[in-house]
Amino acid sequence: MRLAALSLLALLAFPAIAEDGRSGQEEDPAGRFADPAEAELAMLVLVQAVAAYCPGYGIGHADHARLAQAVENLSRGVPGLSEEDFETRFLEPALAALDRPKTCDTVGPKIADLLRHLPESGAAAVIAAQGSGG
Repeated sequence: MRLAALSLLALLAFPAIAEDGRSGQEEDPAGRFADPAEAELAMLVLVQAVAAYCPGYGIGHADHARLAQAVENLSRGVPGLSEEDFETRFLEPALAALDRPKTCDTVGPKIADLLRHLPESGAAAVIAAQGSGG
């Protein structure tokens, strides 16, 4: 259920951000997928890219671990998704979206809200404990 809630949050919280080359209007990058799991994966990979490459929107180690775990879990749930498919269908479009002027400023401010809805992973708890001196 948490992933369903996260999926809904991702689709509602991240309005259209990728410019459509045909119309000049923006479109939802996750909208190119009929499967909700693939749409959610596309949004989470985009969030990872924004957090990694957009100035002012970086995230801590524990949040990065939680986000990476969510991406990995969703990737496993997409039937037949190879590493190469992941790169061409999800990673490359997310990185290309960073070249669009509105991507960082549209996605970046909403990262904290999305992270609040991610389930805690064991790796994130270990990293958080290490970061706090524990």
